[in-house]
Amino acid sequence: MQYGLHCVVGALLRLRRDVENFGLDLESRTEYFRRLKGDVALFSADAIGVALRRYQAEWAQAVLDDVREGKGTVTVVEMPRQTGKNQTSAHLELLLLARASGLANGGSIIKAAPTYQQVANSIDRARRLGASVSRKMPFLQYKPRRNNQLWCGAAQITFLSAQPRSSVVGSTASMLMELDEAQDIETGKYDKDLSPMRASTNACLVAYGTTWTDDTLLNRMK
Repeated sequence: MQYGLHCVVGALLRLRRDVENFGLDLESRTEYFRRLKGDVALFSADAIGVALRRYQAEWAQAVLDDVREGKGTVTVVEMPRQTGKNQTSAHLELLLLARASGLANGGSIIKAAPTYQQVANSIDRARRLGASVSRKMPFLQYKPRRNNQLWCGAAQITFLSAQPRSSVVGSTASMLMELDEAQDIETGKYDKDLSPMRASTNACLVAYGTTWTDDTLLNRMK
């Protein structure tokens, strides 16, 4: 499927010029934030300060659109290592939290990874980039809670280990569930502990990884 990018460099430059130091009236600022929340490429460039490449922004925008429309879709993202998959994933997470931060019921994301080290890396990345956004845009405050959560307003992301013996019951994904290196997550672990977290909400799911054999969880989701 072809995914179109929702902004071009010229539009980014014009918006950045228009909102420099947020020297806009309330109505203009509100319109800018509305556009920011609907465009992954714009959010990455303006809020995070790290522009995504086209191939990164396209799949992230597609997932954002699916979450926004409540489609409950399953998306498989296969990218070679060192091509920005984790970075793009973190950008998408921060944008989703920003979108849901002011909602009465907020919103929740679950991200699971096969090892504790991968979980720790995801937590560190999200918190570091969230702090960068908060410095540039004080109305978006990303705050860590517990050892494995990041909040923005009423919205939260929880990072979980998908190791076979890990205890992860009790969490719910209302917006999105992410499976990092899904080819290394046991299908039994997903079916018993992770899948129920989105069953009642019809949250979208993104599985990242590389298919090595036909019997992996990642391959099953294609």
